[in-house]
Amino acid sequence: MKSHHWIFITCLFFAANTLSAQIAMMEKRVTIQYFNVELEEALEGISKEYDVNFTYSIDRISVNQIVSADVENIPLGVALEELLEETDITYASIGDQVILKVDLEKRKLLAERRAQKKVVPKPKSEPKREPPKWVKQNVTMPLQIANYHSPTKYLEEPNYEMGIYPVWDPFYYNVTLEEEIEFFVDDIFGETADGEKVAQVTLFGNVGTNMNNNSSTTNKVSANILWGHNGGVNGTEVGGLVNSVVNDVKGIQVAGIGNVVGGDVDGTQAGGVFNVNKGTTKGIQAAGVVNVGRKIKGVQAAGILNVARKGSDGIQAAGIGNIAGRESKGGMQASGIFNINGGTTNLQVAPIINIGRKVKGCQIGLINVADTIGGASIGLINIVRNGYNRFEISGADVLYFNIELKLGSRGFYNIFHAGYRPLNKDQGHFGFGYGFGTFIKTKNKRLSHNLEILAAQIIDINRPTDLGIQSSEKLNLLNQFRWTIDCRIGRRTSLFVGPTFNLMVSKLVDQTTNEYALDILPYTIFEQVTLDVNPTYLAGWVGINAGIRF
Repeated sequence: MKSHHWIFITCLFFAANTLSAQIAMMEKRVTIQYFNVELEEALEGISKEYDVNFTYSIDRISVNQIVSADVENIPLGVALEELLEETDITYASIGDQVILKVDLEKRKLLAERRAQKKVVPKPKSEPKREPPKWVKQNVTMPLQIANYHSPTKYLEEPNYEMGIYPVWDPFYYNVTLEEEIEFFVDDIFGETADGEKVAQVTLFGNVGTNMNNNSSTTNKVSANILWGHNGGVNGTEVGGLVNSVVNDVKGIQVAGIGNVVGGDVDGTQAGGVFNVNKGTTKGIQAAGVVNVGRKIKGVQAAGILNVARKGSDGIQAAGIGNIAGRESKGGMQASGIFNINGGTTNLQVAPIINIGRKVKGCQIGLINVADTIGGASIGLINIVRNGYNRFEISGADVLYFNIELKLGSRGFYNIFHAGYRPLNKDQGHFGFGYGFGTFIKTKNKRLSHNLEILAAQIIDINRPTDLGIQSSEKLNLLNQFRWTIDCRIGRRTSLFVGPTFNLMVSKLVDQTTNEYALDILPYTIFEQVTLDVNPTYLAGWVGINAGIRF
């Protein structure tokens, strides 16, 4: 009887430990950012980053479904629910494994939701509205009470209604020239019906038509001869040096040196040197040197630098660099040196370096860095945190031992190559090269293809000097086009094999025999030597490449 008690206690102990391990694993805090990537790629990233083991049947679970998730410092269980929300997959935690399985009810709900999205309701037709009918009336009234904005408000008859064209015609009221000038000046610099000034002129500071009310007055037309400080603009503002606005600008703002706005800009802002906007810019912000804005929903163009502190949803173009914050939700960046985007962008183009968090489209530059990318990073060095990052060991017919590092996205990745072929104890050939390739999926989840182009310079070590050839100083380039078939045997491990189409271009030609000086080619399909002062050797053949990829 006691033995049964011990067995029961032991089973209870192991069950408690297992349950505790499951709870601890699902409560692990994680941060993941994926945008429109395949589920397989997301699972690989989470597994590598947080040491989580996923188990599923590749025959039943479709890991090529597109998923997105952007969460920070939350439990693993909550993060997985966010990641799998738009799929027909659910999960269960057993021991130290996360089991993925198909949820038929969830699949049915997703199908119904997608079917509903395809139904577009017909727009409701609005009733036609008749345009207002204006009737011009001849009204006799004293000049001193004439107000062309609302001439009818002085009529004493309570039931009298009339319309009038909103146009000032001095001859309509039969006034004198002196009275006409007085009325015109009062009307231009006076307030409109909505409390705004029609126009203002400022020499500098408060020396202008608005005097001490500058910072609290909104103007339809604002002219600042040197420097002006106004409450707002609802029209046009022009400044010889600097325009400064406390609140918003709606319309056009142009200055010889710069513009400073404390609120939003809805329109166009142009400064000879700088523009600074503390609110949201909807429209165009253009400067000769630098633009600084809080949130850009339009275009930033500068000779040197654009900064969108919170983010940019439009276009940034600068001679040196563009910087956009974490709230960016699209748009593009183009510059002469660098682009930095802390949020989401569609395209980054710069000769030197692009740095992005989420890139929906492409990055084009010498160096490209991103967390995730929907298209391709095209450059000499491409680093994508959740991209196609592989290391491989292989053998081939020219260089027997090869290692390669592949970095980038599945659409476009870079290849950094090193190879070696021993001749004897002291002599051999080294090869160092660079290339690029693309990853192609197939219907079979274990099989894929890689198409690659590589160029490698072959260098001798300890070559006898009596041959009179210094191979390290002359062109000896092995060019390859490779097609490999990749068979996955583990989560990140695969075997590959495929043909290689080779073209050797070399200046290592024996001057006495006009033949290639190195004996490293397995055979040739064609070969040719150009006979001149500095002969060139060309040869082509088909080889093979095979190895293991991690």
